[in-house]
Amino acid sequence: MMSAPLTAKPRIEFFEGIEAARTALDDTLIAKEKTLRAFLSISDIGEFLGPDFFDEYTTRRARAGYELHAIRTLEKDKEAMSKSRYAQRLVSSKKEKRIVRYVSEELAFPITMYMYDDKVTIISSKEEEFALIIQSRELSEMQKKLFLLIWKSLEKAPPSRVRDKSSRKTCAESRSSS
Repeated sequence: MMSAPLTAKPRIEFFEGIEAARTALDDTLIAKEKTLRAFLSISDIGEFLGPDFFDEYTTRRARAGYELHAIRTLEKDKEAMSKSRYAQRLVSSKKEKRIVRYVSEELAFPITMYMYDDKVTIISSKEEEFALIIQSRELSEMQKKLFLLIWKSLEKAPPSRVRDKSSRKTCAESRSSS
């Protein structure tokens, strides 16, 4: 019995250190798909890659026309905002082509994962300082479906969910103090 040969083997690239991980993140900016999906910890990725770099990446992503659908945790966002001013602009934004939805605190993740085209890019926290780009049609398809399953179960976060600019409180904090 003959079996059909594999038409494509997965390709895995390992990136070690900050500069290499930045290169891995920049790969998202050459994607054919104009919607990037991400499980994103802005606190951890900002600390690892540097807040200025991530801020500049965000500007380049939006200017290049890539929309970002991000699943994050409110707690990690608050942590990022307490450390750096760059994080304050990373809420849902039509101008910056970003839609954020939040999962509960117990699902907080230290690693960021982007899904696009036939790739999954994983960027660790500062603790482990690595990134991976896995190019696999099947893995990418599976991760996108898992992302979609979670995405559909979450409500879209309004831009003011994280921060009320006038009082420097989150909306949830503002409601509980009223």
